[in-house]
Amino acid sequence: MVSVRRATHADMPDIYAAARSLAKSVDIAHLTTTNLYAHLTTIFAMPGVRIYLAEEDMVVGMLGVGIHPFLWNPLMMEMSELFFWVYPGSPPTAALMLLRRVFADAEKEKINLATFATMPTSSDKVASVYARFGLKPLQTMYQREF
Repeated sequence: MVSVRRATHADMPDIYAAARSLAKSVDIAHLTTTNLYAHLTTIFAMPGVRIYLAEEDMVVGMLGVGIHPFLWNPLMMEMSELFFWVYPGSPPTAALMLLRRVFADAEKEKINLATFATMPTSSDKVASVYARFGLKPLQTMYQREF
């Protein structure tokens, strides 16, 4: 049975392992060639950053979010996805359990907006799952490395 909990600093080895797998799967070189462990430790310590872990005897997925004032209306609070990874072959409920927990916490805390993303490597199912959670497509983002 999959369970979800908030990560603690003691979970950094599992978070790092999942982040390396995510970086390799989406082929983002700058994530695999830098000191990812140090960067994750810094991110985890930032105010408003939360990392949730899905477990079934071991970590099978993670979801990181940042909670901050909404740029265009600072009276509103926004929850933004930082990363979302479920290991291939994990129980199909792992991703849903992570989303349920994150959204339940957001509703309890009266967070006004949620922003999540897909990547070109994301499964086609991600958009339909996001739609079930009330997320609507808003924009397509592009990135360039210098």
